Amino acid sequence: MNLPTKESIEFAKKSAEKIAAIKIEAEIFMDFDVDYQHTNKVDREFTQDLIEGKDLSDAYITEYIDG
Repeated sequence: MNLPTKESIEFAKKSAEKIAAIKIEAEIFMDFDVDYQHTNKVDREFTQDLIEGKDLSDAYITEYIDG
C-alpha cells in the first residue's frame, strides 16, 4: 500500500479549505397570480410557511396533501 505523499496531503488540505469556504445563497422567487386565481388556500399557507422558514418535514407535507 502506498502512503500519501506530501503533495497529495497538501492538495487534500487545500481542497478541504475550498469546500469549507463554499457558501450557498439563494433568493426566494415566486411568481403568483395577484388575485390567487391559480392557487388555493393550501398553496398560500404552504408558501407563507416556506417564506417564514418553518420546518417542512415529511409529516408537515403529508398533512397538507392528505388534509
